[in-house]
Amino acid sequence: MADESAKVPFTAWKDFDLRPGDLIKADGAYVRSWKGVPQINLDDGMEIEKIEEEFPSMEELSEGKRIQIEDIDGKQGMTDALFEATVLQIRSGSGLIFRCPNCRRVLQDGVCQVHGDVEGIADLRIKAVIDDGTGAINTIIGRSLTEKVLGKDIEKCLREVRKKMDRGIIAKHLESTLEAVPVRIRGNLVSDDNGYTLIATDIDIIEDDPAERARGFIEEWGV
Repeated sequence: MADESAKVPFTAWKDFDLRPGDLIKADGAYVRSWKGVPQINLDDGMEIEKIEEEFPSMEELSEGKRIQIEDIDGKQGMTDALFEATVLQIRSGSGLIFRCPNCRRVLQDGVCQVHGDVEGIADLRIKAVIDDGTGAINTIIGRSLTEKVLGKDIEKCLREVRKKMDRGIIAKHLESTLEAVPVRIRGNLVSDDNGYTLIATDIDIIEDDPAERARGFIEEWGV
């Protein structure tokens, strides 16, 4: 669901015959949260009314909500947040990893802390720190977006690792591609005892235009 303020996932415990694009009024909905992200629940006994009135279009509501990192302080979490920030650091645990086939935990030297020695399943991820000038947060970027950043799929990464005999080479590629690079990154913001983490759903590198940047300095400094 979405309105002008934000998006939020919802669960309906009954078939209310809801369709994409329906504008509704829900009387008695309640909110729970998961890792700080609010979620709306629609129960069986609720009244749902489909209404017709002026409202932002589906296209407008589908856009990510642009926010600065300093503005998230005090919030529990957020769905579909959008940041423009610089990648400060590619953290340890990025690149090619192997997961337990039973519980999906990341293996350490081929060993799962729950299931012991197992044959791991290859995966890709990025663990990074981003900074927009107002603050910094951690972000986790999954396989498909890591492939997008690298410009190659996991099979090519595996062949390169075998050829070079160096599993860390994928993390090195990520460092050279992303560190100190401005990005537009979108995802769900969750919170726990360790602070905020952005679970990315999309990422694009912002191509730096020196001329545009110079014009910005001129306007800012009045010279």
